[in-house]
Amino acid sequence: MSNSAANLEEDAAAIRDRHIAALAIFMECGRMSWYVDFSQDLIIVILIAIIDTVTILKFRLTSAQIDKGNSRMAASKRSMEKNFLRQVVLQDVLFAIGLGSYFFFAWFFENKWVIWSLSTLAWCFLHLSDAIITITFNKEFRRLICSCMSCHSCEQI
Repeated sequence: MSNSAANLEEDAAAIRDRHIAALAIFMECGRMSWYVDFSQDLIIVILIAIIDTVTILKFRLTSAQIDKGNSRMAASKRSMEKNFLRQVVLQDVLFAIGLGSYFFFAWFFENKWVIWSLSTLAWCFLHLSDAIITITFNKEFRRLICSCMSCHSCEQI
């Protein structure tokens, strides 16, 4: 083998080694980015779950006190609070399922369309379901939408 061929082979090996090293760094950065992103979302979900748990406990403790008063206005307000609490818990559960789908379930598959459905599309449906839950659980939003649909000035909104 000639000297120039040996040099060419050494150069190719050096380039290949640099590419392999760059790929390893890229893969490590991607892995670290995933952990940072997932950890941030997980911390938020845990904090929300703690706040929800404290809220449910406080709701149950004050419920007994309000039942003693037995006022009609207090019962109505309590019903609204209970409805709001259900809404928040349902939204949080759906958000946790969405995180699981995005970070874990999607990557069990190799088909790009399944991955897309369980990550990107699932995230879009998560945000859609959040709006549907908000409208479903809130009389004020339902009234606003119904009044907008019943009048012909919806184009102005």
